Amino acid sequence: MTLTKAQLKLRANLVTASEIPTIFGINPWQTPLELFLLKKGRITQDVTPAMNYGHVKEPFIAKMYLKKMKETEQDPVRLKESETLTLGRYGATPDRIVSVGKKRKWLLECKATSRASEWREGVPDRVYLQAQWQMLVAEHERVDVAAEWGSGFDVWIVERDDEQLEIMKEVADRFLENLDDDVLPQVFGVEKELKALNMWIGTDNGKTLNSNDEWLRGAAHRLDELDGIMKKDKKEHTKIKTQIRVFQKDWQKIETPEHVITNKKTKNSEVFFAEEAFEDLKSLVATTGLFPMAEVERIKEKHTAEKEGFFRFGVKPIKKKEKNNEEG
Repeated sequence: MTLTKAQLKLRANLVTASEIPTIFGINPWQTPLELFLLKKGRITQDVTPAMNYGHVKEPFIAKMYLKKMKETEQDPVRLKESETLTLGRYGATPDRIVSVGKKRKWLLECKATSRASEWREGVPDRVYLQAQWQMLVAEHERVDVAAEWGSGFDVWIVERDDEQLEIMKEVADRFLENLDDDVLPQVFGVEKELKALNMWIGTDNGKTLNSNDEWLRGAAHRLDELDGIMKKDKKEHTKIKTQIRVFQKDWQKIETPEHVITNKKTKNSEVFFAEEAFEDLKSLVATTGLFPMAEVERIKEKHTAEKEGFFRFGVKPIKKKEKNNEEG
């Protein structure tokens, strides 16, 4: 669901359902530090083509869900968009509220993803946590997750788990307390966190701090050592890797007493060009004002290409347990 400026402002001091996976450290696109800096207004977030594509596909997925429900439910099924809901400093904006007949209600979460692998065994953990938080804030007992993943479309039912929610509330409260006290969350040590920190505190003010802090001196010394090792070892690493590859010739696998050397071809994969597809979808809506299912599928197919697998060279040590089993 595309949020208004008022909704975005409201969410700045809340922990929302879409942010819960980040706070738990299981969001592949954002770390707790990035979320913290965003909420403090110290960095900005770019809207990616993939995010736009998800927003554009949401009504289409909702229609698919509605059609599927009407085939299984005898009572009338209705979908209604939801405003941002709050419970104290907890927030959620469900994609839709589902009404079946006069008494039955639950929430709907729509997902469009090209990460098919994480959906093969059901709802991913990050989406499960998001659904739980929605139920807490909206005071519901069920969320239906409708997902278009890869070439499939499925609906999963997620039921409320109050024990899980108690743990989630503790983690969320700690994050909010740190937010109020301006205490940065623990870092993961990944490149995008460095980028976020540079966006926040990157400065050219000429100021200098003289420090004898022992931890800082030790960390700076170790980083200097690693920089030197990496520069030296990268060249040696490439040289040895090339020499082994020459030795290997056309053998797919070589086993030594200590190592397994492989050169396997990865499986072909699908590549989805979200930015181009989003432009076509915008043109379709602007021209027709509709979301014809056949046209959406045609656009998706048009901007999906097969990427041929590649050969991946690797050297792995044989584990002691495996080695002992072979000797036994």
